[in-house]
Amino acid sequence: MLMMKNFFIPEEVGNLIPWIVWYLWKFRNGILFESRSKTATEVVVKALEEAEFWLLAQKNDELREKEELEAMTVVRKSWSVPPRGWLKGNIGVDWNRAQVRSGATWVVRDERGKVRLHKRRAFSNIRSLEEAKYQAMLWTLESFHSHHLDRIIIAIDDATLPSIVLRPRAWPSFKCQHAEIMKRMEKISYVALGTSFWLMELFENEEWMSSVVPPRGWLKGNIGVDWNRGQVRSGATWVVRDERGKVRLHRRRAFSNIRSLEGAKYQAMLWALESFHSHHLDRIIIAIDDATLPSIVLRPRAWPNFKCQHAEIMKRMEKIVW
Repeated sequence: MLMMKNFFIPEEVGNLIPWIVWYLWKFRNGILFESRSKTATEVVVKALEEAEFWLLAQKNDELREKEELEAMTVVRKSWSVPPRGWLKGNIGVDWNRAQVRSGATWVVRDERGKVRLHKRRAFSNIRSLEEAKYQAMLWTLESFHSHHLDRIIIAIDDATLPSIVLRPRAWPSFKCQHAEIMKRMEKISYVALGTSFWLMELFENEEWMSSVVPPRGWLKGNIGVDWNRGQVRSGATWVVRDERGKVRLHRRRAFSNIRSLEGAKYQAMLWALESFHSHHLDRIIIAIDDATLPSIVLRPRAWPNFKCQHAEIMKRMEKIVW
């Protein structure tokens, strides 16, 4: 430890010392308990590799902290809190072109901004920043599932990944990436996807969302439904408000031959999405008093009998610019 504090020893050498000690101890145990032996070269190479990974992750963490501090200034968009009962997971990525490596970290906060959990790791053989972000996204989703972190909004500083998820037909060359991301997202109960500071998609029960204003620059569309069993008819309405709560636009209509409340909500959802597109209402958060429709969209594999409904909803959502 004294050598690490010696100013005459280069920093990269000082940082390497703990890893050499660690691997000497590990390899000693391997010899004693497993009859495995390693050469001195192998010890040094392994220590060098782990030290580089650790430093890369540290650098990424410092970058994330810097971004958080900048986000608190007036000239930058502030960190937006998640709705009540939700968590928000921010993903940070750093890529080293020369070493073909990347570091990733995620931090989960609650509605009060309190850090609930965080993790970091390094990746090797990463040949682009886009690949680094993709690998970070997959690892993060797996981590959230393993830690049972549900009802979580994911924020990442990238425009491509949210688009691949929300508009897969517009990104046909990324079918594999879309499938891998969705495979992991479907394991999490109620997950929303966004870029830094913003929600890209959020469906939630109106009971929770009624008091939540949209982030700055976004709109919120509330969908209301009423069904008359005796007349086999339903009525639907939607109201769009801005971040100040001011009504920007509203519409209503009736539907005939509707045989269930679920059918009424489904038709109302399709109509509302078509209306939002026709009125060029982009960057909009959708709120409806229903738990099934959001689940069909966010976890289609868990609702195999609703493939048709999922396809029709996604077809309309893909026309809206997020």
